[in-house]
Amino acid sequence: MAGAFCLHCGAALLPGSAFCGRCGAPVAAAAAARYWAPPLHAGALHPAKLSHASVIVAALSAIAVVATLVTLLAVRVSTSAQGCGFYCAPDIGQRLADSKEFVDTKWGFVVDYSGSNLTLDQGDPRSDSVDFLAQDQNGGTVGEILLSAEKATSPAQAAKAALGDFPGDEFQDITEVEAVPGAEIGLIPGDGTGYTANLVSTAGSSGNPVGIVTMAATHGNVTIVAAMWSESNTSGDAPFYLATDQSFDYVLTNLHFQAG
Repeated sequence: MAGAFCLHCGAALLPGSAFCGRCGAPVAAAAAARYWAPPLHAGALHPAKLSHASVIVAALSAIAVVATLVTLLAVRVSTSAQGCGFYCAPDIGQRLADSKEFVDTKWGFVVDYSGSNLTLDQGDPRSDSVDFLAQDQNGGTVGEILLSAEKATSPAQAAKAALGDFPGDEFQDITEVEAVPGAEIGLIPGDGTGYTANLVSTAGSSGNPVGIVTMAATHGNVTIVAAMWSESNTSGDAPFYLATDQSFDYVLTNLHFQAG
């Protein structure tokens, strides 16, 4: 009972007393037991803080995580955009079920083409060029695309010079239509021009209307030139009247260089 007080009058109670010595109130009725409340933990008044060493460790861990993420991103970017000219294999266009591939070993460019729509005509892998023919069901030639590589030069000049690939005794009345909008080869922007002409046989038969397109693009130390002609598309839904525009477009889009 030491330290107990009467709850009726507040007087100090003597040890062992049954009644308050001042007012006579019963000690039991006064519920004079002293209650002890444990002191608050220091952490309740002052929240725990990380030690200086813990802060350093946490900071280094965060830096390591960020560095790892940056490294992974850099690796992903570097492997998806290699700088080896035009763009590197594997090509990014959707491949056809009958896709075939021609590799020029002299310059290292690769031509992906449809085996059912185009036929390899001149394909010496050690030369500067490769030629493909578009043929109808009877085996008659209805179009042609010639691809060649040369040391870097002006795409506009190279495209204009490619018009020389169309001999005047076969292609007559060549008339310039307009520049090719968005001309590109292997996803590299370039220059190109569309023409109309009449194709006659060496025997002098009457001419058939055809469309002609010459294009060139330069990247690094190489220029790729494309010279193509096709029977005219009379419906008017093909660019520059090229009836075989889709087959040619597939070749131009998917042209690439060997990786490495």
